[in-house]
This record gives sequence, structure tokens and C-alpha cells, in this order.
Amino acid sequence: MDDSDDYIIEYLALDIDAEQYSWPADDPAGFIHDATGKVLLVRDPGETVEIGRFSVKQIDVENAMAAGIGLLELFDISQATIGYYDLYDDDTDFTGRVQKALGGWEYAPSSPNLLVLDRLLIYPKYRGQKWGLAALARMIQRFQHGAGLVVLKPFPLQHEGGMTRDDKVKDGLTEFSCTLDYGRRRLRRYYKELGFIDLKGTGYMVRTPEGGPLPSSML
Repeated sequence: MDDSDDYIIEYLALDIDAEQYSWPADDPAGFIHDATGKVLLVRDPGETVEIGRFSVKQIDVENAMAAGIGLLELFDISQATIGYYDLYDDDTDFTGRVQKALGGWEYAPSSPNLLVLDRLLIYPKYRGQKWGLAALARMIQRFQHGAGLVVLKPFPLQHEGGMTRDDKVKDGLTEFSCTLDYGRRRLRRYYKELGFIDLKGTGYMVRTPEGGPLPSSML
């Protein structure tokens, strides 16, 4: 048998859940698009395995403002979005803190729109192989269109509120025993491998879509 027959190509794909929604033109919710789905590991030949789940938010600040919706009104629609209001000053510019983290005004984001990498769960069997970073890179690649800033919040899922013990067992989160602070530090180091920068004084990390190429080995 030719040795090339044993060569396996693996890459990640995102399977986005079908969505149907309709919002009035003046409803702030219509400018915040939530997308969820499965993280798939695709193997050649012909094998596809679900290895996790993801969710993102695409926040269209530019068109919301054009429709007469203020920043606070836009971000105040839920507890999940209100924190991102603090990334902006009184208009649609990002704060000086954001600009400084990115390297100065010459590296200013090209748009006020946000891509929020909201949640990523990799199933236990596939952890420790950097599939999480690869999935984040895919999420950026797939959803970055129109965004000026990509943002995430390093937060260990085992400390997430609203989950039952059974949910944590099912998702393999009970195997983690680190403290919240230690878990956050580890995630920050992890996300820096994708070019994310700590935003001092906040719980966020940021990068621009143009802020350095995503590792080709993760795409």
C-alpha cells in the first residue's frame, strides 16, 4: 500500500445553526446578530466529527447609529452586551484605552462595529490539541466582515453561572479545579497566541481583523 494512503488531512469547519428572525427597523435588537453552531473536525477521506460548539455576536454599531439608535440604547438591550458600551467614547470612536492597546491612532479600527467571540466549548476528548485556538481563528475568519474590532472575555467556562451540575458533567467541565483568577491568566496567555491584546482595566482582550495574520496552521 502506498504510504500516502495513510496521510490524513484535518481541518476545522463551522456548522451554523439555522436562524429565522425579523426585527422592526427601529429595534436595537435588529443590529445585534447572534450566531451559534457546531465546531466540526473534518478528516480526509470523508469523516466529520463534532468536537464542540460556539457562539458569536456581530454588533452593527454603524448602521444602528445611522438609524438613530444611540450607543447606550444599542448595548443596553441585555446583560450580555452592556459591558461592551465601555469600549466607546461619547460617539462611535473607541476609547483612548482601546487605541493605546492596539498601538496608537495609526492602528485605529476601520469600523466601529464589533465581532464578539462570545463562547466556545471544545469537548473533553479534543482538548489539549489547540483545536480551541483553531476554532477561534475560524470564527474570526468567518464572521469578521464589517467588524473593526474583535473582542473576547477570558473566562473559564467551569465558573460560568446558570449551569447545573449535570450540564457541567456533560460538557466535561468538572475536571477543571483551578481558581477563577488562575483560569483567566491561563486563557489570556492562550489567546495571545492569536494576537489578542489585554485591555488593561477591563476583562476584555481585543484585536483588529487586520491585526496580524491568523496562523495558517489553524485555518
